[in-house]
Amino acid sequence: MPVLRGVPLYILTAANYVLFRVYEAARRLAQCQNRRIVAIAIDAMSWRWFAPPLEQHWIKWNAPGFGTACDQWRNFLNAQRQQIPGLDTEIPTVVSSLDHVWVFKYTDYECVFEHSASPATSA
Repeated sequence: MPVLRGVPLYILTAANYVLFRVYEAARRLAQCQNRRIVAIAIDAMSWRWFAPPLEQHWIKWNAPGFGTACDQWRNFLNAQRQQIPGLDTEIPTVVSSLDHVWVFKYTDYECVFEHSASPATSA
């Protein structure tokens, strides 16, 4: 299993992936005049990959950026950069415009609130 400074790359990839999905949702809310809240639901089987970066606050929501991850992630991100040329430069502004990010774990037909962040006000 590939690791970086003792952290499995699949966990770093999970952090990047959730950040990208929050970014996508934040772009869609850019014209919204009301509060901007993005909710993400992660299934229980995948939660173990997403929990460490969320619980340990690896994503700096007010100044986000993608970190090192596996080759598959780099390929995915490069494809996204082709479609969204300003991705890396606009991600901090777009994500930090959100009022809240809510993360739910979907388990046994129930969504359980697990994590929240306030990008616009976090330091």
